[in-house]
Amino acid sequence: MVFRPRMSLIDSGEILFLSPHIDDGVLGCGGTIAKLAESKDVSIRYLVFSSRSPEYGCEVLGPELLRAIKILGLSVDNVEYLDFETRMFPENRQKLTDALYRIKEEDNINAIFTPTRFDVHQDHQTVTSELLRVYKRISTSIFGYEIVLNTYSFDTSIFSGFEEKHLEEKLRAIDCFKSQMSRPHFSRQLFESCARVRGAQMGTEFAEAFEAIRVII
Repeated sequence: MVFRPRMSLIDSGEILFLSPHIDDGVLGCGGTIAKLAESKDVSIRYLVFSSRSPEYGCEVLGPELLRAIKILGLSVDNVEYLDFETRMFPENRQKLTDALYRIKEEDNINAIFTPTRFDVHQDHQTVTSELLRVYKRISTSIFGYEIVLNTYSFDTSIFSGFEEKHLEEKLRAIDCFKSQMSRPHFSRQLFESCARVRGAQMGTEFAEAFEAIRVII
């Protein structure tokens, strides 16, 4: 099946991808990032809230992310880090909100990708709920991405179709997270299957689906 680009809600401007942990944005949006990175009209920011895990520090996870985003067409200049502790976001809710307020004041962001409201991980929930508080009166579209392991159900109301090369770039980027490969959701087969299912739902070969939390037309 041939992928035919159509009118896009996010074909220009600054796009912000919120990644609570270092790999979340790649897992949920890797194909879309690879596609958008090809456009000269789009500026991408990838914001990581925690650059370490209970098992690994930023000296391990940071280089893995940089290798991954390079495959997706980004550079170190596209990545920003905050300093929150993994699994402790709810306890630091106000500091997280303050960080989002500072980001809101910096730029005129066209669209934001954040974990879906259906995501059950406490860190993911905190990022998205505080984002909605900060942006409740701002004309910015907000899309919720899915991490399969963390969602029991999901509202597939927005689709982003892409070519096979973008899927392969996403899979290669996921392969860069060597420290995470023992986790059950780090599987090429899983992410390829999801891309094919979402593509079939959209009417193309490969796609990612998003929750339409807030769409500005």
